[in-house]
Amino acid sequence: MQLLNLTWRPRPVFIGGTFPLRRVLVVLAAPLALLILGDVPLPLVNEYEFKHVLKQSDMSQVSVIALGVMPVLSSFALVELIALAVPRLRWRRHDPLGRVRLNQAAAALAIIIALVQGYFVATYLEAASAGGAELVSEPGLKFRLLVMVSLAGGTMILAVVAGMISVHGLGNGYGVMIVTGWLVSIFWRIYDKPNDWIDRSHLLGLVFFAAMCLLARALFRARVESHEREAAMCLPSSSIAPLSDIGGLAYLVFLLAALGLGDKLTHALDLIGKLRANNILAFVLVLAFVPIWSWLLARPAVIERVAKAANLTPPTRETWLRATIASAVVLGALFLLQLLATRMSAARIGDAVMALIATAVALDIFDDARAHREPLAIAGVLHQIQRTGVVERVLGDAKIRCHIHASNLRALYAFFAPWAPAIVLVPTADAEVARKKLDEVLREPRAPLAPARVKIA
Repeated sequence: MQLLNLTWRPRPVFIGGTFPLRRVLVVLAAPLALLILGDVPLPLVNEYEFKHVLKQSDMSQVSVIALGVMPVLSSFALVELIALAVPRLRWRRHDPLGRVRLNQAAAALAIIIALVQGYFVATYLEAASAGGAELVSEPGLKFRLLVMVSLAGGTMILAVVAGMISVHGLGNGYGVMIVTGWLVSIFWRIYDKPNDWIDRSHLLGLVFFAAMCLLARALFRARVESHEREAAMCLPSSSIAPLSDIGGLAYLVFLLAALGLGDKLTHALDLIGKLRANNILAFVLVLAFVPIWSWLLARPAVIERVAKAANLTPPTRETWLRATIASAVVLGALFLLQLLATRMSAARIGDAVMALIATAVALDIFDDARAHREPLAIAGVLHQIQRTGVVERVLGDAKIRCHIHASNLRALYAFFAPWAPAIVLVPTADAEVARKKLDEVLREPRAPLAPARVKIA
């Protein structure tokens, strides 16, 4: 800790009030929606045949929510990449009104993606039915259209529930959906084969998962700074990308493609994916990609402008290096724990990526429940999570207590989570002052206007 100059994130003292029970009840809408809608089969699909063929009670794979919220998350990421690649759209990523337009575009794109994915699901079910499974009672165009509309509608319902949780509940709704979906899948596995789960491997899986969660908690709570007036950096500085199977590599290709370099890397992606099948090489790749992602997402230049506007010292390269090393140590340890869990047949529960996501969501819910004991108002929205340290310092110097909603989940996904904005909340009485101070620091320069062309007759 002292070697890397790690400090713990300051936790504001909020005035004690009533526990936000109503918000907790809103969070329960996620498991209810997944359990209820997960038991509603797609039209013209024989659910009894499905249960007979796969020998399981979980109908979610052929339900109206089979796609989950992934079309929405994918559309947000694609729109964010497009906005990054187009110079005239870059300012919209941090401008409140511009963000509204981007969110509207993401919603429209999510419907299109869900319809396209629904078509492929329909054709897959028809192919399985043609093979003798008889999953579809009436194959054809009508079936495909019904499946497409049903799956798109199911995804939109989950998106509405996620939005309701984000606004009226605790934590980020999409993060709650991801974790709840994972827990529901485990519930159905236990329900189908309860005796198989009472063994040594699953108990070990719980131990590994608990250890991963403790490491993740320490990672999210830590900050890296050289002195008091330096803008602190959040961890993990590299996001979750290096720890994904080949997700980190795929994200890198997509990001470089947005800059015009992706075509030269796509041929190497398959080879790198095969290399990651080797445990030793996979571990090396995780450590190797931490500094790459850390530089793309959290290099000192990302924070320099807002730090100077707040009269703070921007993070130095030495500070960035310490943040990168700390991220690499924890992510590497999590990967090794996952390998041990897999070797001991405890991979179902001992998943490092899910441990990180679950810990981030749990911390966000806990922090929200603690902060919402008193009336809060929105003072600003962060779409660059590394500016959190600047915001906390600016409001702290003004003696304004703040809470940043979904900050842990956003730190985990960084650029790839525009669906999880880090919302700065302050006591209602301090809202106007806080908004003015944050606006002075965070205001983004807009795209320059094209020079006017005056034609003289």
